[in-house]
Amino acid sequence: MHFIENLSVASAIIAFASASPFDKAAIKKDFTVHQTTPKPKIRSGPAAVAATFLKYGKQPPSNVKAAAASNDGSVVTTPTEFDSQYLTPVTIGGQTVNLDFDTGSSDL
Repeated sequence: MHFIENLSVASAIIAFASASPFDKAAIKKDFTVHQTTPKPKIRSGPAAVAATFLKYGKQPPSNVKAAAASNDGSVVTTPTEFDSQYLTPVTIGGQTVNLDFDTGSSDL
């Protein structure tokens, strides 16, 4: 019973609202959409950490700023003999370590 009453009230409100007069001159007949091409971003860990600090209104620490400014997010990988490993030298805290990126493919 309540459903029918609610439906009747909703129908009356919709009918009243749709029958109300409006000013046709106030309605814009055209619009413009400004479209831009996004600039490509180089994704790097230090830049993401610095952006997170700035997002929450904090200044990133000086070491994060320095790492974000000097890091372009790319490294050179050198395959070993017979392409069995791909070693990448990475410097962490002044120490250089070789990372082995496993491609997961035995046929690479």
